[in-house]
Amino acid sequence: MGQTIGDPPSVFGWDWESGWVSSATLLARYNFARDVTSARDGGGAFRPDRFVSLTLTDPDDIIDAVAAVLGAQDHLTTSDKTALHAYLTDNGTNPTLNLNDFDTRNKKLNGLFALIMESPAYQLH
Repeated sequence: MGQTIGDPPSVFGWDWESGWVSSATLLARYNFARDVTSARDGGGAFRPDRFVSLTLTDPDDIIDAVAAVLGAQDHLTTSDKTALHAYLTDNGTNPTLNLNDFDTRNKKLNGLFALIMESPAYQLH
């Protein structure tokens, strides 16, 4: 994404201001979020269960937990949370989730991490 970790261009870091938000850099960050959260096999697998308790069943609690891990809890709007709730519950078809079920966790929890990482609440704050 144009940054060498541990090697900023100056003591002030990467001062790109609005240059950090362009179609190219945004697409690169979306692709990064997708790649990280879809890495489910092998030694480099993404393990959301290490960040969020699998005992959570309420979709809103799960959203809050993931948002807190990503530092976006204070930036998600009501409409963001409504859309994420609809994603987790398949538009209300499944009012609770069993994160102990591998398939549910693999699809919904990984997907929730990706969606929040791709959201303006995460990208701009």
